Amino acid sequence: MKNILNDMPLFVEVAKQKSFTAAADILDIPVSTLSRRISTMEKVLGVPLFLRNSRNVELTESGKAFFEHCAYIVENAMSACEALVQNMNAPAGAVRFSATNDSYNFILPALKSFAAAWPRIQLHIRFADRWADLLTEPYDLDMRIGPLPDSSLRARKLNSVEHGLYVAPGILDVYPLPRTPEDLSEIPCLTSIPHPGTIWTLSKGKENRSITISPAYSFNSMFAAIDFALSGMGVVYAAKALVFRHQREGLLTQILTDWTLPDLDVNLVMPNQQLPLRVRLFMDHITAYSDQLNEELREEMKKNN
Repeated sequence: MKNILNDMPLFVEVAKQKSFTAAADILDIPVSTLSRRISTMEKVLGVPLFLRNSRNVELTESGKAFFEHCAYIVENAMSACEALVQNMNAPAGAVRFSATNDSYNFILPALKSFAAAWPRIQLHIRFADRWADLLTEPYDLDMRIGPLPDSSLRARKLNSVEHGLYVAPGILDVYPLPRTPEDLSEIPCLTSIPHPGTIWTLSKGKENRSITISPAYSFNSMFAAIDFALSGMGVVYAAKALVFRHQREGLLTQILTDWTLPDLDVNLVMPNQQLPLRVRLFMDHITAYSDQLNEELREEMKKNN
């Protein structure tokens, strides 16, 4: 039984990664050693814990039940160890954070200021055009823009982003000014993936229109779409905070202003479990930075309205 307690963290990591190779890399032990110790655990318990095939490993029904108990035990043991260490030393360790490509310009100052404030905490940052899978990928937090699916994950809302439709004034010398959502089919449109994609929903009072866009140009970056719009290449669906300076300078004009677009929430998403202190510190820092940035943007936009 003592060996089972020692090997619980190994079992939990294999279950999380669904791979002996990935778990061995994280645990920094040979795959053969990991496989042998899990096999010994299964023999002692008298039940198979994993279904193995050439692609991955899956928990058996007995393994799933055992994992629920083991994950709780291992998490609490790790928390107890961290709490003891943190009482003696400044917070240390790694924070693994995933964010969207378009968040780079906004969040970089926050990452720099956090690194300066907590030099013993290492940051491992990924910018991508997809959400991280926090159940299978090695990330502590994920910044997500848009509606969140129902899941066992927790979320902390940072803000809601207002959007509008914008064009460079010169393009209206070539194409007619859209006066209804349906008129968007008569002018080139620029889309960014994943948000808003090719279905644009506009509302006016109780009236809602969902327009399927055939984009002239499509990007995985809203910044790139805005740059194309500035060059007179089409209508861009963009966050107001990103374009209000261009609008103030007369480089972009908002169209269909009597129609509104849905706000998109920005959330920090995390596993539904106790977070290490270093991750909580990072999350609080990002939240405080976001609050300050939102306030500054509101004040600047208010001055120029």
